[in-house]
Amino acid sequence: MNIRSKFLPTKKVSYDSQAKEGSETAAHSDDQQTKRGSAWHARAQATKQTGEQTRILRSRLLGRMILLLLAWSACFSLLCVLFEFSLSDSIGERVADATSTWVYSSLPAERSLMDAEKNSVVETNGNEDTSEVTKDPWAALGFADEKFMARYDDLASQIGPENVQLMVAADGRLAMRDISFYNTLRSFKIPVAIVIYAIGIIVIIIRTLNRSLRYFNKLSNALADPRLIEGGRIVLPEELMISSQQIELLQKKIRDHEQAAVMAEQRKNELVAYLAHDIRTPLTSVVGYLSLLAESPDLPREKRAEFAGIALSKAERLESLVEEFFEITRYNLNAILLERENVDVALFLDQVADEFGITAKDRDISITTIAPENKQAFIDSSKMARALGNVVKNAISYADPESEVVLSAIVTDDEIVLATTNQGREISPAHLEAIFERFYREDRSRGQSANAGLGLAIAREIVEAHGGTIGAESSNGLTTFTIRLPR
Repeated sequence: MNIRSKFLPTKKVSYDSQAKEGSETAAHSDDQQTKRGSAWHARAQATKQTGEQTRILRSRLLGRMILLLLAWSACFSLLCVLFEFSLSDSIGERVADATSTWVYSSLPAERSLMDAEKNSVVETNGNEDTSEVTKDPWAALGFADEKFMARYDDLASQIGPENVQLMVAADGRLAMRDISFYNTLRSFKIPVAIVIYAIGIIVIIIRTLNRSLRYFNKLSNALADPRLIEGGRIVLPEELMISSQQIELLQKKIRDHEQAAVMAEQRKNELVAYLAHDIRTPLTSVVGYLSLLAESPDLPREKRAEFAGIALSKAERLESLVEEFFEITRYNLNAILLERENVDVALFLDQVADEFGITAKDRDISITTIAPENKQAFIDSSKMARALGNVVKNAISYADPESEVVLSAIVTDDEIVLATTNQGREISPAHLEAIFERFYREDRSRGQSANAGLGLAIAREIVEAHGGTIGAESSNGLTTFTIRLPR
């Protein structure tokens, strides 16, 4: 299949060194903001969901409190009416009887109450054996005990006539008692009712607040529940449905992270085995050939040059392997500081192609670039060349001999798309996402490749530091790596 059929007309690149143009500018503070954009979006989404959960809880608690207040107000009003019309008189009489004593006159009345109504107004208090005299007791009875009446006048002048209850007993005698304590208690009826009503309101508010605290306690207990880590089901009230969904997402993330950690550990363990072979083999060769050169000073010049060349090649493999480890460790432990500059896209691709020209030529592979003229990219040219170089090196390694590797660029108003396409062995769909992870190698055989499975991971770190993405697709014998960078 002809790779060029996928692109615009191409141009060949000579592998002569070209001078790098442009000068470096100061690092820009928005680099890290671009890198953290997706994290901020996720945090904003979580904050929005938390706000929605808070709004729902507040609405339900407020609605519940209002209903309880209305119910309490209705019940309290009904109790007040029942008390006033059914229990107030009875309870008042009992209180008065318990706190005061009747004093009777010594002389009986000679007129009946029916006759006394002609000269005075008499009101009954509802009891069968007594009547309350509301006017002059002399007019009601015709005559009475003068000493008793003098005592009545004296008591009324001291505590007020409203605090002295004057009654006509069943036997016709006058009776009086001090009801000042009863009247004092009666004056507190409305304040006491207000206090009781206020206490009910306070109890309702406290219960509502306690209910909200119980929600938080349940949420805290759910977060502290070992089942959260173990993946067990956490049951929360319906009011905390959004929090329950967030906990389920958290559990999923925990499981994904644990699975990723296990896979990473497995790949690192496999890498140790790879390195044990990949480092030992060239190192043994280097030591062997150098020892042979040291022990055989009479070797022909041609042999000495051959052995020295082999030792140098093996040493370079070791250097490349160690360099990858240092680089991925540096990117992993420290933030990638970018020094961006305006770079000509076509020239940038030509320089990357030129760097791998000799390597490609050794395998009879040609490198072709396709890029628009006079288009600029604001990137860290050094680091992006490292990222794209790792992709190109991978493409050359797996391309068929005597085939073509194509580097292309598409520049729009919003983004820059850099693509590297090679014809050769396809990458299985199961490996397309994993190839950008650290320590991943699709080829599990311990061959002669110096690749430690870090090159594409380094490329992803650099691309993401620029706020971009990197991906791959492989079908019909063609494999394409695509880097997308925002403009």
